[in-house]
Order: sequence, then C-alpha cells, then structure tokens
Amino acid sequence: MIREMRGVCKPDPAKVRERNSDLETSLGSAVGFFKPVVREAFVPPPTGVSPYSPPTWTGPSQYTLGGVVPLQLPVGHSETVSIALDVIRAYPNGFELHFVVATRLPLPTAFAGSWPPWEPGRSADPLRIGFEFANGRCAGEEYYDIFGEPKDQDGLPYVPIILLDGAMSGSHRLSLRAWCWPLPPIGPITIYVEWEERGLAEKQVQVAGEIILAAAEAGVSVWQGK
Repeated sequence: MIREMRGVCKPDPAKVRERNSDLETSLGSAVGFFKPVVREAFVPPPTGVSPYSPPTWTGPSQYTLGGVVPLQLPVGHSETVSIALDVIRAYPNGFELHFVVATRLPLPTAFAGSWPPWEPGRSADPLRIGFEFANGRCAGEEYYDIFGEPKDQDGLPYVPIILLDGAMSGSHRLSLRAWCWPLPPIGPITIYVEWEERGLAEKQVQVAGEIILAAAEAGVSVWQGK
C-alpha cells in the first residue's frame, strides 16, 4: 500500500512542463560540436553542363549503401605475408572484396597510391587477386587493359572486371579493395590471391554467390528513386 507522506510537496505538473520547455530551449540554442570556420563563397556549377557519371561497371552505385557480408576469412599465409578477406560489400551493380594484408617486410611506397601499380606486367612485386564465377567466367587471371576491352551496345564489357584500389596503414599493413563486376550467378565464387615475391603461392577460398546476391538486395538507397 502506498501512503501519502505528510510534509512532502507534490510537484505542480504545469511548472514541470514549463521547466522542461526552458531546458529544451537552452539545449537547442547551445553551441554545436564543430567550431565555426571561414568558408569560401560557394560557386554553383555552370548551367547546362551535365555532371560526369562513371560507367556503372567501374564502381559501386553512387547512391547506395552496400549490404555487408562479414567474413574475416584467411585467404593466404606465408612466413612474410598474410592476406585475409575481411568483408564483402555488395551493390546492385557489383560487389567489393575488402582485404587486409599484413607483411613482415616493409611495403613498397607505390602501395600508398590510390591506383596501385602492382598488376602483373606493371610491377616487379605484383600482388595478384582474381575471381571465378560458378559458370566459369573469371577476372584477374591475366593483366589486360579493362578500359580497352570490347563493349556491347549498352557500353558494358563482355568479360567480368576486377579493379584494385588500396591505401597503406603503416609500412606493414595494407587495406585493399577489389571492385568486381558484375554480381555473381548462383553458386560458389572462387577468390584467388598470389604474391610470389613474398613467398605466397596461389591460394583460393570460396564464397557462396547467394550471400553476395542477398547482400546486394539488402543495400539501402540514400535517396528515394536513386
């Protein structure tokens, strides 16, 4: 049983609402997290000029947050280098393989570039990555000029594409992204890595194409209709 306590003032609901309103007003007018900066005047783009849109096969859909497949899957390991497939991020028009590369020997400074020159035929120390779909179509098995590949009437390559991009995080670690086009068919996709100069012979792992397709379906558009 709850008894009323004598000598204890009950709060006035109207006054409580007034105090809460004053608190919300005070918080709303507080200075934000970021300090003001001096900005240059915004110059709008010229009218009548269409913005550049890269071909759909060269990178992720620009207005989509890709669905994620967490893996942390070891792919290749030697005495000097270790490569793991960390996550796959899938989009309506393809998918990304995100690798973490750790090496006991310092990485070449060329690996710090946004377009790493370690493809076979362009580097004396090539890290090779490729994939093969369940239907036998593959990419990365040899070096070729992907932008020079024949295209169909819609401007799409006749062959699957893999594009490498990466950035160093210290001299012994590399975060590497491989853009792969198109989405895989149903069935296993085999992912290959090789780095002969670092003692890593060709290794492979398989991932079900179905989970990549499901992740692509789970992607979120940042704007409706985009």
